[in-house]
Amino acid sequence: MKIPIPVGCSACGSEFSTPAIGAEKIPPATCPKCGAQIHIFDPLSVSLIADRLLYRSQHELKEGDYTLSIICTAIALETAFTQAFIKWKKIEHCQKLKKPATETEIDAWEGEYRSQTKSSFEKSANLVALDLVGKTFDQFVNDFLARSNTVALIKAGFPKSESHAKLNHIYVELFRRRNRIMHWGQMDYQLDDAQSAFQAGCTAFSILKVMDRERCEAMEQAWRESSLNR
Repeated sequence: MKIPIPVGCSACGSEFSTPAIGAEKIPPATCPKCGAQIHIFDPLSVSLIADRLLYRSQHELKEGDYTLSIICTAIALETAFTQAFIKWKKIEHCQKLKKPATETEIDAWEGEYRSQTKSSFEKSANLVALDLVGKTFDQFVNDFLARSNTVALIKAGFPKSESHAKLNHIYVELFRRRNRIMHWGQMDYQLDDAQSAFQAGCTAFSILKVMDRERCEAMEQAWRESSLNR
């Protein structure tokens, strides 16, 4: 899949996009205004593919293909949660057995994920949340909101409304629309629909990133404590 990556030129301030293919490395871009060569580096992320699919979704919003934007947002979110689950299974396996997981073991984890989630985003979100932070998705949201100030919430990408960070809102705004496209053939979504779906997807991805970061911090803390006790 071709994905337009937004680029800002530090030399002249021009904004444009450069193409990427899937998860492949992005070649240097040339500013169409001043000709400066710009090297593009991918940010650290739970899922590079999810990040790029959200760029594609945003592009389709601008181009007016609202149905495709909703589909790309939903796929991005499902990809992010699946890859987070498998990522931590690999890390746990490596910590315990001191060797990387085999393809057979990864296939088994994928099967476990499918059997426990039944293609339900709510079940996927709760499964991953419990695995990462020991709380359901909404419980984690409640806890993070209670212990974070406004600056921390903005930095983490949380919405202004508490209800917009909850699973029901994300389902209604994004996955119910995606399901109607897939199962009912509904193709008449408009800009407001796609924008709401995109924002819901970005919110859920932001929450996943916070959970992933807290799992990393907990792992590092446990490692430091074990090192002191040796």
